[in-house]
Amino acid sequence: MAPLRGARDHVLQSLTVRIAALDLGSNSFHLLVADAHPDGTFEPLVQEKEILRLADNVSRNGRIGEEAAARALAARGYRIVVRNIRLGRGEIDLVCEHEGDVVFVEVKARRGAAFGTPAEAVTVRKQRALLSLAARYLGRTGRAHRTCRFDVVEVWLDAGDRPVRVDVLRDAFRA
Repeated sequence: MAPLRGARDHVLQSLTVRIAALDLGSNSFHLLVADAHPDGTFEPLVQEKEILRLADNVSRNGRIGEEAAARALAARGYRIVVRNIRLGRGEIDLVCEHEGDVVFVEVKARRGAAFGTPAEAVTVRKQRALLSLAARYLGRTGRAHRTCRFDVVEVWLDAGDRPVRVDVLRDAFRA
């Protein structure tokens, strides 16, 4: 396979992941998981269809998780204000109102804890991004004076991707 122009390589142990922009107009990208050869060429290890199927599953599980989270929050008295709001380069899953607070909710869905709990996926880096997005949201909506908090909703899925447990972690992290 010929080298791809403008690609960035990320070496993970003996595996190289090559990411190359194909269509900058639509911000799409091509992901190639491959073994790197000394001459700069690559041998694909995973078919592109498999990568796309994985991305589709992640996206589908995210939608399933967010729907289950919205139902669980509504049942606990939260009022959903907006879903999946994009603010620049990031997105807030759910913005709610609950007990007088503006609540920013990050939803994480998982089939199991092999890679940690869903809440553990909300890293310090992700928390910082959410804090920045929340500040932007509060400023744009004229709610900068309101108290707010950050909740995380863990959605546990069975093998058929059906929600089996939803845990609401109130005030999961602080500004």
